[in-house]
Amino acid sequence: MARRLRILPWRRGQTTVEPPAPSLWDEFLSRPPEPDDDETRWRAEAADGDADAMFALSRLLEGDGRDAEAADWCHQAAMAGHPAAMAAQAHLHDQRGASGEARFWWRQAAEQGDTHAMYSLALLLEHGGEKGEAEHWYQAAARQDHVLAQAQLAYLLHQRGADQEANHWWQRAAEHGHVSALYNLGCQAAIAGHTRDAETWWQRAAELDHVDSMICLARLLDSEQDARAGHWWHRAAAEDHPVAATGSGWARRSRG
Repeated sequence: MARRLRILPWRRGQTTVEPPAPSLWDEFLSRPPEPDDDETRWRAEAADGDADAMFALSRLLEGDGRDAEAADWCHQAAMAGHPAAMAAQAHLHDQRGASGEARFWWRQAAEQGDTHAMYSLALLLEHGGEKGEAEHWYQAAARQDHVLAQAQLAYLLHQRGADQEANHWWQRAAEHGHVSALYNLGCQAAIAGHTRDAETWWQRAAELDHVDSMICLARLLDSEQDARAGHWWHRAAAEDHPVAATGSGWARRSRG
């Protein structure tokens, strides 16, 4: 079985059962402007150089559809050192495909302690081949309970052979229901010959609709002639997995 196992990295689009720890980005950018926000007051304070007021004004203007002026005040807030504004600038440049500018602003926000920025910077660094510095920022975010950072840090550690440390971070991510972390822990347990642990991890991931875990769990149960294998073959086949379709038919025939 071990030769068939694939350790999975996190990919864009994957989700967790519980969200990562909130960051300044989450705190400021996900909330709508307060109904009693006073534009005149924010403008006066922003004109006096108050970075919080600059960013609050940008959010107020954005909510009112005045995007150009909102962007200008957000940029000014970022230049004045406001971490959430820095993260907003990074996100804007990332959406535009300007990776250099995005990296600059993610780094600025990360150095101010924003966990989402740490994680996003690490992603850019990893995709650019700078795995050493990426690991540093994944570590920084992971220590602050950023679940996606924990999972991706574990994958990097596994890639360089530090499996004991990798398992630690996969377990941390698995506590929050991260499906790739659950699956990878199952793979590591199976490779080590700990089949009961592998079954536990794969079942948890399979119950969260992770198809690769369904396949591994079904194979494991089939190898033990466990009737529960058929259930997981059928669940995986319902997801149009070609291996599952073959396996579910074999399971039916083998059990008469």
